[in-house]
Amino acid sequence: MNLMPNACHCTDIANRNSVLIEAKNQEDQMKREIHRRWIFGVPLGVGMLLTASDGYWFPVTNLAGIAFILLRSLLSKTFQE
Repeated sequence: MNLMPNACHCTDIANRNSVLIEAKNQEDQMKREIHRRWIFGVPLGVGMLLTASDGYWFPVTNLAGIAFILLRSLLSKTFQE
C-alpha cells in the first residue's frame, strides 16, 4: 500500500489554502489602504481648492492640512504595529 500520493495531495491542499489565505489578507490590507487614502485625501483636496479660490482660507487650510498629515502618519504607524 502506497501512502505517498495521499500525503502529496494533502500537502497540495494545504499549500493552496495558505496561498488563498495570503491573497485574502493582501486584499483586505489593500482595501484598508484605499479607505485610509480617501479619508485623508478628500479633506486635503478640498482644503487645497479653497486655498486656490480664496486667499482668506489660506491659513485655515494650511493648519488643517498639517493636522491631517500628522494624524495620517500617526494612524499609519498605529496600523503597522
